[in-house]
Amino acid sequence: MTTREELDQQIALHEAAVRVSEARQARLSFRDFLRYVSIEDTQGGGVVPFVMWPHLSEVVDLLRLHKLLVWLKARQIGATWLLAAYCVWTAMYKLSALVILLSQGELEARELLRRCRVVHRLLPAHIAVEAVEPASGERMEWEDGGRILALPSTEKAGQSFTATLVVIDEADFHAWFETNLAAVKPTIDQGGQLVVVSTADLKTVDSPFKRLYRAAPGNGWKRLFFGWRARPGRDDAWYAKVRAQATDLALFEKHYPFTPEEALAAPQAMRFFDTVALDAMRTEVHQPIPPPDGPVSVWQRRIVGRAYCAFTDTAQGVGGDYFVTCVMDAETGAIVADVFSNVIPPEEGADLSVKLLKAYGSPLWGVEDNEWGILTLKTAVALGYDNLYHRENDDEKPAGWHTDAKTRPLLWGQLQEAIRARYIHVWNEAGLAQFYDVVRNPLKDGGRIEAIAGGHDDYPFAVGGCWQLRQHARRDSARSVAVKGRW
Repeated sequence: MTTREELDQQIALHEAAVRVSEARQARLSFRDFLRYVSIEDTQGGGVVPFVMWPHLSEVVDLLRLHKLLVWLKARQIGATWLLAAYCVWTAMYKLSALVILLSQGELEARELLRRCRVVHRLLPAHIAVEAVEPASGERMEWEDGGRILALPSTEKAGQSFTATLVVIDEADFHAWFETNLAAVKPTIDQGGQLVVVSTADLKTVDSPFKRLYRAAPGNGWKRLFFGWRARPGRDDAWYAKVRAQATDLALFEKHYPFTPEEALAAPQAMRFFDTVALDAMRTEVHQPIPPPDGPVSVWQRRIVGRAYCAFTDTAQGVGGDYFVTCVMDAETGAIVADVFSNVIPPEEGADLSVKLLKAYGSPLWGVEDNEWGILTLKTAVALGYDNLYHRENDDEKPAGWHTDAKTRPLLWGQLQEAIRARYIHVWNEAGLAQFYDVVRNPLKDGGRIEAIAGGHDDYPFAVGGCWQLRQHARRDSARSVAVKGRW
């Protein structure tokens, strides 16, 4: 007959065997490790077990399968705690592992490392490997050589390290993101893992982080997005309540996007043009006819006797701003044709524009007289185009549209009203997309109208120029002679 003491010994041996098995499984599987993780409840206070929400379970699988991950997200969906646990699991269990945490600044780096310490401190004794006291407050260390280094994003951060895992947190806000990525990526190519995660910065639509995200998976990265609905318990009522409490709606949009497109775009709260009107216009975009001829596209051929006007916003043609010539039907407000490219110089743009405009009866053509516009105007004159817009519509004035403190707000303001009233039709999808980039910048001149950082306003400006010139457009049968060619 088994005595009480023998039974206790058997139970103790069984429990010890279970703990050994649990420790072995936790070491082998991050998913199993998470069963023993506890975190701080930053909203309700205290310590709570880590909860494997469905989207976090998906991330765990992706961490196992992919070496390069770029994660665009909403706030407060458990990402930081999950990655803190992943860093501890990697550094604690893998021999001589080096985990690097790159954060926006020193305070952010310390906070991410603090969360790693919390995860480690709250682990059950049979799961945790005891850490040694580091010489620096910016790291955690284990006796087998495993380390976690927390670094702020600086010009030299991440250099001279061969890392097992690198986590770049809130990457869209890093001043040195591209430099840091270039520094750590070669070490990852030797077998490590790189996880880049961030909410979207509202100040730009074309940051290095956003370009990395948009280029995936073609660039070799696994792309993932989880919006505000990913966290259980969030519904439309929750969203409406939190939005009503927000003091900065633009910031709220970036913190709680529903789709990746919403996260990457300029915030609706900052957009200059009516989003509802733009969304309605998007349903009308269609392919040009015939197929585009290089940078020239035609949506509606010339109708003899119809009044047209045109406007050009010029550019250098080196891949930055766009050269845009829009042709508008002055009676319907439709952009019936355009020249649209950021890689053609002013002279080539002028030549293509002249050929296109002759197909529309050589309508009144306005060209902004900025640095590159002067070159466009000179080329147009040399090509014999004799219906150029002159300041104040006076042939005695210099040719070209002059943008100044008077004409700029007039152009943008009247264009805004025309878009809201749906008086204008833009059928070029890429051109229409630029309307979403136009914002009222509160940091410039009390609200300057311009493209958000990384965006473009060239196409909208050309459309706005057409809208200004339409009142001067006229039917001119003498000019309504079809030009031979595909246009």
